[in-house]
Amino acid sequence: RDTFPFEERVYLSRLVTLAQSDDLSAARMIVQQRRQSVWRSLPERALLWKLAERSVDFLYAVVAWNDRKPRANSSVRNWIDAYMAADGLWLVDRHQRLVEQGAAECVEHCEVTDLVSLCRQRYREVAEVTQAAFLQAVDREGWPPEAVRRQTQTFNAHVAPALVERRKVAYFLVDAMRYEMGRDLALVLETFGPVSVSCAATVLPTTTPCGM
Repeated sequence: RDTFPFEERVYLSRLVTLAQSDDLSAARMIVQQRRQSVWRSLPERALLWKLAERSVDFLYAVVAWNDRKPRANSSVRNWIDAYMAADGLWLVDRHQRLVEQGAAECVEHCEVTDLVSLCRQRYREVAEVTQAAFLQAVDREGWPPEAVRRQTQTFNAHVAPALVERRKVAYFLVDAMRYEMGRDLALVLETFGPVSVSCAATVLPTTTPCGM
């Protein structure tokens, strides 16, 4: 039923409880069932439900990554490939960014505070384990990895040939654009024509004086 406001709040509370107990399929079912709720036409309630939906999507991404992440002793290149795969770790980063964006948009999100806290906890767990294994691989093999273009080679590889052939080219150098943000940008640009996304290995440390 969708007659009274308290019913919508009960559904939202139930969603949070299900997510906390790792019953993500049931939580997602509530999200799908409540998308047409009349109470979601209220801006403040719509923001809360959007945040809840993003949180569930994030938790799904974490479960998917944990099921397919490389072994702890994998090579640097294996970790990079796992990150960039269509269903790779970049999706966890993307969904985490959307959760934080949604939390910032909700001035009052006390109803889903526990859910947001759970997402932050899961993200820390994933990041700590992955970073530790990745840095161990870098310690064993060095940096940058084999067969990965360096960021300092980007201009010569993509822009210089066009200049030599007198072809028009636009080159945007954007500081701190993460790989997963580039993937999102690519989705937008696909409406204008073919788009490809590739990675480049930056210099270490990645602080602005060195990595800019």
